This record gives sequence, structure tokens and C-alpha cells, in this order.
Amino acid sequence: MKRLVIIAMLAVTAFMGTAQAAGDADLTIVFIAYQNPEQLAGDVKPVVAHLEKELDVSIKYFVATNYAAVVEALRNKTADMGFMGPLQYVMANHY
Repeated sequence: MKRLVIIAMLAVTAFMGTAQAAGDADLTIVFIAYQNPEQLAGDVKPVVAHLEKELDVSIKYFVATNYAAVVEALRNKTADMGFMGPLQYVMANHY
């Protein structure tokens, strides 16, 4: 859980200026469930609450079951940010 919080904080840092400049705009994050999507949905609630407080924006989130769903959510702009490994990031940016 601590690792997830650290990753989330580092990943959101790039969006801090954009989110604050947008005012009341929402930020949507897609998380990837490696094993249990229901457990992950519960595990990320404290992360989301902390980010909402620190960034002063409303954050919506959902859990995807695979990397393809994360990439599609980013491509379709149904998510502003997603969690993925480095290989998936490279492949998503390549295609």
C-alpha cells in the first residue's frame, strides 16, 4: 500500500499545475487490478482522498482489469492518468 501511495504522488506531481490552473476541474485516474479489482478499489480510497486534499480537485477513479483497458481509457480521454508499467507506456505511446 505504501508503494502505491508513493507511486501515485510521483505520478500526479506532473498534473499539479494543470489541475490547479483548471480550478474545479475533475481528475480521472484509472488503476490496474493485478489480482483482485474489488480489493484494489478499496485500497486506493485513501490515496484518492489524500490527492484530492493536496491538489484541491475532485478525483474520480475506476479500476481496469488489464493494461489494454488503461491504454484505451487514456486514448479515449475517459481518464486523465493511468497506472501502467514502462513497457506498456512505451507501447501505448508508439501506437
